Amino acid sequence: MPDEVNNNPGFATLNFGDADLIKTFFSILGQCIVEWSFVDRAIFDCFSRFLGTDEKRAAIVYYSNSRFEGRKQLTQELAEVALDDEKVFANDPSLAADWKHIVSEVARLQPFRTILAHQPVQQTGEIIWDTQAPGGPAVIDAKVLFHVTIEEKEVLRGKKTQRLISREELEQHHKDVVALKVKVSRIPSRYDTAHAAARKFTQSVAASSQAPEAPPPHIDPTLPRSDVSHG
Repeated sequence: MPDEVNNNPGFATLNFGDADLIKTFFSILGQCIVEWSFVDRAIFDCFSRFLGTDEKRAAIVYYSNSRFEGRKQLTQELAEVALDDEKVFANDPSLAADWKHIVSEVARLQPFRTILAHQPVQQTGEIIWDTQAPGGPAVIDAKVLFHVTIEEKEVLRGKKTQRLISREELEQHHKDVVALKVKVSRIPSRYDTAHAAARKFTQSVAASSQAPEAPPPHIDPTLPRSDVSHG
């Protein structure tokens, strides 16, 4: 609380240049954005596996779409095919369900990500008054607040409502995105293991079906035939 609050009960001075407040807020904001970049990379690793090609070819397809939403949708389409394989399912029954949960988590967190990536930071002050104080209204508390907010000119379009994102919300979002990153990062190795086991089983079945037939018994042509033809 600023000293002015205590010295003058009817007046408060806010220090809008508080370096620690600014550093903390933008640090958390930056960490959220960085973690989302790791999520994007982890989704690419899934995309590469589901596409069934090398990383260079996968990167040409994945990163040709500059929008995160487009990359996510394309990966999901491939996942629906790759994870529908009965043999893959047999080797990791929960893989498809876990991927579905990841898709739901991305959908839940993505609107927040969009705001962080495209909207400005607003710096304001908050003063709490005691209107019943003896001698007239007095300041109880005064502090600087930082928010990520929807650009006010964009709100004028009528398509979005105003929204203020606090530091506490940023901190929770950071935890959620880190947890999402961990879940997505586990999918490629699990798919590799399940797919390799499925491929090995398929190859084993194919090899057994192509085994050469036993040769017919050898018949000595010099021995008399026992079969008799009937006219």
